[in-house]
Amino acid sequence: MTTGSTSAGKPQRLITRRRFLGSVAGAAVAATAVGAYAFRYEPANLRLERVDLALPGLGANWVGKRMVQLSDLHASEPVSPHLIARAFAMAAACEPDMVVLTGDYVTNNALRLGWIEEGVRGLAQRWPVVATLGNHDYCSRGEVFAAREVADRLRGAGARLLRNESLALGGLTLVGLDDLWNGKVEPGAIRAAPAADPVIVLAHNPDTYDLVRGERWDVMLSGHTHGGQVVIPGIGPLHLPVQNKQRYEGWYALDGGTRGMYINRGVGHLMHVRVWCPPEVTCFTLRSAAQA
Repeated sequence: MTTGSTSAGKPQRLITRRRFLGSVAGAAVAATAVGAYAFRYEPANLRLERVDLALPGLGANWVGKRMVQLSDLHASEPVSPHLIARAFAMAAACEPDMVVLTGDYVTNNALRLGWIEEGVRGLAQRWPVVATLGNHDYCSRGEVFAAREVADRLRGAGARLLRNESLALGGLTLVGLDDLWNGKVEPGAIRAAPAADPVIVLAHNPDTYDLVRGERWDVMLSGHTHGGQVVIPGIGPLHLPVQNKQRYEGWYALDGGTRGMYINRGVGHLMHVRVWCPPEVTCFTLRSAAQA
């Protein structure tokens, strides 16, 4: 009985070992596939999002015009210059009537601003480019001199930089607010907008809403969240650098639908990873609210 028991047990141990090794191999393949997706494919999977943007009182001269938003380019070592160049090329291919840039052109230093300058210059030679700053443009340490360099080089490339300023365009006004985390937002800048114009606020951080909700504006265009960057189906983003965790990408109706916010997932990334959260270039087609 002992011999028979030992002989009968060997195949069971062999099958268990094979199953174990198969499971390890399967897990390794799956991990490799997930890693390739998260670190190589998704960060480069640039998407063009087309969005109709309805604005009350929009001037007839702006109805049907296109506005492209680029955000969070993060020119830095983990972000490929080819990705940034593709984003600018995608923006140009939309044949926009205006381009808006909503901050974080660099990550921790301004050494690779040349990648941004080249793209901005190419767009600005054909269309108006309006920009505002983000938290990383202060090099994450509140360094005003770093933000000044970013600002100067954007202007030098042809962008109209709005730092708590409004820009009336005849039937439409843009207001660019400075960065929230660095304590630079001045809500009063919105009050300079002509009373008859719809107002689009450019604010890098969507939490800026809480500071300006009492002002008169119609739509806020933001970035900052990278759409969550790592998003697990059925769970959502693993980390969001904002107070309001309910708003992290795409369109949100606010204040009973009387105004709205669009959060761009950004072009660049941190730590060279994205999961179910592709980078984006957004092309808005402007409509009057009566058309919506």
